[in-house]
Amino acid sequence: MRPYIKIIDNIFKESVEYRLNHILSFIVIALPLIIIYFLWNTIFYGKNLVGGYDKPAIVTYYILAILLQDFVYPGVNYEISRDIREGTLSNYLIKPINYMGVQFSIKTGASIPYSIVAIVITLIFVFFMRSTIVFQINIFLLLLFLLSVILAFILAFLISYSFSLLFFWLERTNSIELLLNAVLPLSMGMILPLSFFPHSLEILLDFLPFKYLLNFPIDIYLAHLKIERVIQGMGIQVIWIIIFFILSLWLWKKGTKKYQAYGG
Repeated sequence: MRPYIKIIDNIFKESVEYRLNHILSFIVIALPLIIIYFLWNTIFYGKNLVGGYDKPAIVTYYILAILLQDFVYPGVNYEISRDIREGTLSNYLIKPINYMGVQFSIKTGASIPYSIVAIVITLIFVFFMRSTIVFQINIFLLLLFLLSVILAFILAFLISYSFSLLFFWLERTNSIELLLNAVLPLSMGMILPLSFFPHSLEILLDFLPFKYLLNFPIDIYLAHLKIERVIQGMGIQVIWIIIFFILSLWLWKKGTKKYQAYGG
């Protein structure tokens, strides 16, 4: 356990030193928040509800979406691709350390500084726009929301890790990146809450893992779900975590066998 904590600590310190990244993070987080606020102000002009959301709920939805997106977005892991292509993966294969554990520690360490910056910026924004924000005061719901976000973080990592292990068989990363970037923003609820979609498509997305990365945790915070639906959804999160964990172990076993056979 100690090596992984050390990795998290090193990545965290490394990330903190890059001040330019924090400035860019400020722009990346603050600008969409401002745009979204004025956009939905215009959309809600003369209306009380849009897609089952009132204005405070939809503004809060997008604030949380922007706050959580880097935390739960399962993008391509280029470090895994580089390790496989350049042969540096061999350094891990000869050490008594779990490669998945290393990558999870790197992801965790890199997410902490971003999360701190995002929370600070969001709190400033919320202070000035507090009249149009949903403040959840139900402690039980807040705990369920936080637990769901943690499960979403683990699931996002395992999805990213599993897709990235396909680099054992693929020379180029473009196809995987294009697939993820095409599917994820819509199916996670980053662009629109999933309740805005046709009912048939919403039902389909219930059976895919991506909804449970972003849309589902936010709906818990907004109290849009009955407790039975929350428990069911968190159970689905756990099931997908188990599925992708098993898949990643299988891909790792097959991939490293191929890697070593070619002299990696």
